[in-house]
Amino acid sequence: MIQDDAVAEEKKKEKKKDNNKDKDIGQLDADEFLDEAFFRELSDEDDDEADAKSDAESGDEGDLETEIDQHKQELEYLKQNDPSFVKFLESEDSNLLEFGDTEADVDHEGEEAFGSVEVKSKTSKMAKSASKVPVITLAAFNAWRKELVQTKSLLALRKIVLAYKTACHINDAETEESEDDTKSKFKIASSVVFNNLMSFCVRDLPDILIEFLDFKKKKEKKVTHQVLAESPNWKKLAPLLKFLLTDTLHFVSGVTEEATIAFILRNLEKYIPYIVSIRNFAKKWLKKLLEIWGSSNETCRIVAFMNIRELALQFPSKQMLDVCLKGIYLTYVRNSKFINATSIKLVNFMANCVVEIYSLNFISSYQHAFVYVRQLAIHLRNSLHLKTKEAFRNVYNWQFINSLKVWTLVLSTNMNDEMKPLLYPLIQIIIGVLRLVPTSKYFPLRFHCIRMLNQLSASSQVFIHTAPYIIECLQAAEFTRKNLNVSKPIDFSLNVKVSKASLRTKAFQEATITQVYELLLSYYSSHSRSISFPELAFPTTVQLRNFTKGCKIVGFKKKMQQVLEQLEKNAQFVKGHRQNVELNIQKLDELKNFLADSRTPLQDYFEQFKQNEAKNKIAEENDDGDEEEGDSDEEMEVDLTLPPLNTKKEKAPAPKKEVPASKAKKAKKSKNVEEDVVEDFVLSDDD
Repeated sequence: MIQDDAVAEEKKKEKKKDNNKDKDIGQLDADEFLDEAFFRELSDEDDDEADAKSDAESGDEGDLETEIDQHKQELEYLKQNDPSFVKFLESEDSNLLEFGDTEADVDHEGEEAFGSVEVKSKTSKMAKSASKVPVITLAAFNAWRKELVQTKSLLALRKIVLAYKTACHINDAETEESEDDTKSKFKIASSVVFNNLMSFCVRDLPDILIEFLDFKKKKEKKVTHQVLAESPNWKKLAPLLKFLLTDTLHFVSGVTEEATIAFILRNLEKYIPYIVSIRNFAKKWLKKLLEIWGSSNETCRIVAFMNIRELALQFPSKQMLDVCLKGIYLTYVRNSKFINATSIKLVNFMANCVVEIYSLNFISSYQHAFVYVRQLAIHLRNSLHLKTKEAFRNVYNWQFINSLKVWTLVLSTNMNDEMKPLLYPLIQIIIGVLRLVPTSKYFPLRFHCIRMLNQLSASSQVFIHTAPYIIECLQAAEFTRKNLNVSKPIDFSLNVKVSKASLRTKAFQEATITQVYELLLSYYSSHSRSISFPELAFPTTVQLRNFTKGCKIVGFKKKMQQVLEQLEKNAQFVKGHRQNVELNIQKLDELKNFLADSRTPLQDYFEQFKQNEAKNKIAEENDDGDEEEGDSDEEMEVDLTLPPLNTKKEKAPAPKKEVPASKAKKAKKSKNVEEDVVEDFVLSDDD
């Protein structure tokens, strides 16, 4: 009885809702109005989700009915011209020919009884499981390809796209009773078919697609977004290409072999115009490209970056370029947290890629660079105000330093009117980082900042006086200490700071002197043509003389004397040429062009120094590679000569004592006898 009453109440509520639909909102009471508003909100949410889902798919749903009608016409054409193929489809899977059942028919059948729907669903699943799955053989694929190339048949293209979908989802785990659309109704016969199918769709299909598109301008040989928009056949090809590209993205996401990823990305550059023309797919593809660019090997990174660049160039609106600018910088920052001898090459490569993308459009690049440089300034300001260890760590880390490096590289490469306003704030941030904690512990970070300032000064022709920050390192207390410890050489290019124990080593002093030597030459060589070079170098020459007088280490004194000699030599060179020039302050252009077409002695010396350093670095890398190969060979030999598992470790032999000659002869005879016995025992076949 209770169940009957509940059923009756539900029926009354349903009738009441049906009556409320016909009423106006003003005729409803409070309860009816709340129910009506609730259902309206649900319907609006469902409509929003449906709209979002339709946008995420491809095109409008109105095109689906036309596609169904067109597919029916093609099936009728097949029945007339190729009845053998239709019989094959009927024998293999009759569901392929049952096309066009609308949802209204299914709902009408389901209104009769709920139990009948369950029986029908079970029988349909049993029929699907009992039916045979068609196998794609090499002969069938070759026939489809031949038909596509010769007749430009859209039906053959659809067959190949469905087969390609099967290949892309070949490694997916099939769930029981799965009704997902990605579950394929075909099988691939062998790996030969798989390879031919993948290589054809990835490498050869773009050239065939051009013939499907009837361009208004026959002279256009390159496919672009505008050319596709003018083509009358693009709307027919767009759904198929979206399926093909979506399956390709799925396949690339599941592949672990980097050679396969590189092959696909290298050939997918031809698909960039189609990717750009398909709505809501370019961002998905860009996200995957950024992931590969930031995590794969060198080959995959290069090919992924080329795709990113083409995507940014060919996209018709500015929106995709903004997404590329933001995504490539953030990916670079995420992958620059740690620096070592291996990762520094990849980080430098990624920095060059960031510079390349930010060189495409300077107006958009300035807007993004301004935001990110401002973020760096905010971090530095917080560290200056708080002055805590955590605040200092937010600045003194590799991510912050590499961010400064990449913006220094961007500005020094593109020193134009659009990007030059960022020069002054970036210089102030670098100087603020340099002076934040001016201790010997952070000498490596100081040298990184000085090198960035020298680079900006040389590219912008803006005077940045970094010599005091360099000479200050020679006045550190670590150069007056005695009884220094011995340690391995320290590479400042791979460090932001050094430990307290390293400060008391000779290796720290040597690394510091080497950096001071290089940075002084770099700074003064960029200003060696200046008419005021003698006055500019005079304070540094005085400080270097004082250092060489007080320094007791011959190697350090020799290096600083070399710098001192080169500065004095270049000063005399400038003075000699300056005597022949009339110094007139009103003619600033002539003063700026002083020695513009001539080489200075300091420039020649510094270039020779850089060449020698490059040769030494290459020699060190080759030596390291030879040592690694030698170590690996030794490991191979050890692995091949391993003893049995049950052997015991032998004890170290005791030191030998001097034995008389007579006893030595007897011991030798007994030893030979024992060795013969052991040898016979080892070579015995009976045992």
